[in-house]
Amino acid sequence: QGQEEEFDISPDSQVLITEPKDGAYAYVHYFALNDIQARGYLRQYCLCYITSTPSKLTDNFEKLQKDFFEVTALFKCGNHRVFGKDLEHRLADLEYSKELLETDNEEIESDIPEYDCQTEDIPETNLQVIIKDISYVNNIMKSISQEMRKESNVRIQQWIETNRLLMRVNEGAVSDSFVKAAGNSRFYTTHNFTRERVETNATEGYQPKRVMAHLAQRFSRQLRSLDELSVGSFSLAMSALKDIHKKYSQSDIALQVEQM
Repeated sequence: QGQEEEFDISPDSQVLITEPKDGAYAYVHYFALNDIQARGYLRQYCLCYITSTPSKLTDNFEKLQKDFFEVTALFKCGNHRVFGKDLEHRLADLEYSKELLETDNEEIESDIPEYDCQTEDIPETNLQVIIKDISYVNNIMKSISQEMRKESNVRIQQWIETNRLLMRVNEGAVSDSFVKAAGNSRFYTTHNFTRERVETNATEGYQPKRVMAHLAQRFSRQLRSLDELSVGSFSLAMSALKDIHKKYSQSDIALQVEQM
């Protein structure tokens, strides 16, 4: 997605792939996560279930869709929180750079002959791009915020947080009564849950750095792993994937009996 385009949340897609000669049949589920370090801020991923029994796929296609959608929803909820924080930092960098460039402009206007620079380093040129970047990042943040406010995403976030609290109960970090109280709190039943998870302390303690406009689209950093992009929900998503594997590893007859 380029900056001239409106930022959209990439939807999931599915396809069935058959290789009769090899006796292999696959349900393939494509999804995307947002990454501030990736081109277009998107990372494409694929999950699939491969079987030698084609009827498992054709007879259970809708259920496979539903099960895999639940897994990707978990990945995405954790990802939205990570991406939201990254965007907060990016915006802080851009605002800080804009202030410095405006100061640079004043210095050039007062003493042009003594300012020697390359065309790409001219503050006025950089400032125009930075301002455009700020608008683009704000639009992305609006899209992410709207996505996280959806009722389905709020429920998933509630489930993620409750599971995390239960894990801490098992570790003795918090009490069981605290989990029960949190589960019944208005904090989890309104969009404030997702807003607070993204916005609270997102920039606290972060030191903005100057970014040059002509370097904005250089991608020399190593891309983060899936667990780094879905902090807080990765383990739950992987657990759900294991449940899917266990479920569909049953015989075709056993799956049919489950649906009765």
